[in-house]
Amino acid sequence: MNKLIKTYLGFCIKSRAIVIGQDRLKASKDKIYLIVYCSTASQNLKDLIVRLSDKFKCSTVLLDEKLEDYVSIKGCKVLGITNKSLADQIIKVTDN
Repeated sequence: MNKLIKTYLGFCIKSRAIVIGQDRLKASKDKIYLIVYCSTASQNLKDLIVRLSDKFKCSTVLLDEKLEDYVSIKGCKVLGITNKSLADQIIKVTDN
């Protein structure tokens, strides 16, 4: 598990710069800068993530581990980041 990603996601949760779950992402009126999802996501969810990334014109990050382990939210498979600087930091950490 990447501790930096977990830390940045924790900052997102504390600052309420996060949209959790596919239904909330679909209905979100906030600007989403990054979509994070885990490898256990179903094919239907992955297809939805592609559509949502086109809608919000944002990047996506696929985690090898379960996303619920990073955010301590049971059953969490996808989330969106609404803070640009935190989204940029998560992208930078995953590119290394």
